[in-house]
Amino acid sequence: FEKIDILLIILALVPITVRVKLGVVLLAAGKSRRFGRENKLLALYHGRSMIAHALETLGRLPCARRIAVVSDERVDALAKEAGFQTVLNDEVERGLSHSIHLGVKNAGDADAVLLCAADLPKLSSESLERLLHAFEQTGARAACLTDGEIWGNPAVFSAACFDELLELTGDRGAKCILMKEKAVRVPCVLSGELSDADTPQALCCLEKEIGQKTE
Repeated sequence: FEKIDILLIILALVPITVRVKLGVVLLAAGKSRRFGRENKLLALYHGRSMIAHALETLGRLPCARRIAVVSDERVDALAKEAGFQTVLNDEVERGLSHSIHLGVKNAGDADAVLLCAADLPKLSSESLERLLHAFEQTGARAACLTDGEIWGNPAVFSAACFDELLELTGDRGAKCILMKEKAVRVPCVLSGELSDADTPQALCCLEKEIGQKTE
């Protein structure tokens, strides 16, 4: 086994606690261009909206602050109802980087931030807990979940990376920072958790899939 494999085996046997002052940032703003006219986060996945799944999943995590960056008043209302502080992104044309800026700036005195897109309906709180525990135990500046060849979102960054996050521009995420920081990559509990739902067809396929435990 590699060191990271041994660490993950140990982590699976240890109760999850988060000691860092964590800010959870749900990235729930955007134009959903590929999904059609409707906001994709309001589309149903197994009878509930995607945003409801995301709010419930992230709401289970122990943290100091929960923030949802939103651009739709309906999503805003659902996030507030779930106990999230909402931040309005009224300049979605500036791209994903602007949502990241808003989330980090509103994280207060957090020691680290977890950035997570809201269009991952199969994402589990167990995988997120595994990610946070690995981040703490390794002392890394950054860590992210992986699912096969998919990686980079969700990701957690220490405060040492905040300036770099605030320098991102355009419609790109923080993968460049993860690469620079040689981020710890943590496998999801089940396969398919990082499959996003950018189109109605993709969402339909996700509903039919059954995840398998990863190695």
